[in-house]
Amino acid sequence: MNVYHIETRNQFNTVLASLHEHVFSCSYGLGTKLSWDEQYLIESLSDSTIYMAYYTIAHLLQARDSFNEKQLEKSYSLSSTDISHSTLDHLRNEFQYWYPINLYSSEKDLTSNHLIYSLCNHTAIWPNQPEYWPRSFRINGNLLLNSNTISESAGNFITLLEAIEQFSADGICLVLANAGDDSIENADFDENKAKELLLYLYTFIEWI
Repeated sequence: MNVYHIETRNQFNTVLASLHEHVFSCSYGLGTKLSWDEQYLIESLSDSTIYMAYYTIAHLLQARDSFNEKQLEKSYSLSSTDISHSTLDHLRNEFQYWYPINLYSSEKDLTSNHLIYSLCNHTAIWPNQPEYWPRSFRINGNLLLNSNTISESAGNFITLLEAIEQFSADGICLVLANAGDDSIENADFDENKAKELLLYLYTFIEWI
């Protein structure tokens, strides 16, 4: 699996080495009941990391053209169902066409939980079918504003509309391109630097 950066691979290796200490279930809150002991739940973070598989057939389920309400609400055993073979084949074909995930893009703080759980869930559900495992994880840092964490409560934020009005769409692209490198480090949208770059851009256009 491609993770693009050695820092990301090192983070995954560190988390995997200590994963046996993680608690995967709880007794309250959102989640799926454990099939062998229903007093416990698979906590929502672990339970949600394979939701993208649902996207491959969501349009069919939501259209309700192949299912009726009773079929969607009831549970089925692995050995029997009253859903037609043609419908099940259609769902399978859609899943096999769209899966796996070619690129899973996320921020670095989720490497130690959401992303590693996603990888574990995929390998557990399809242990002998690596063609359904995620093909790559692309991890990025957070976006800072003037070297500080973006926070609405602290007043350190700027809306997209405000940024466009102040720096223009092209100016924002230029500033973001200069805000960070191709790594997992945080990128900094510096407003003073933005004004400086816009002046360079204006001078360049005038010179041309």
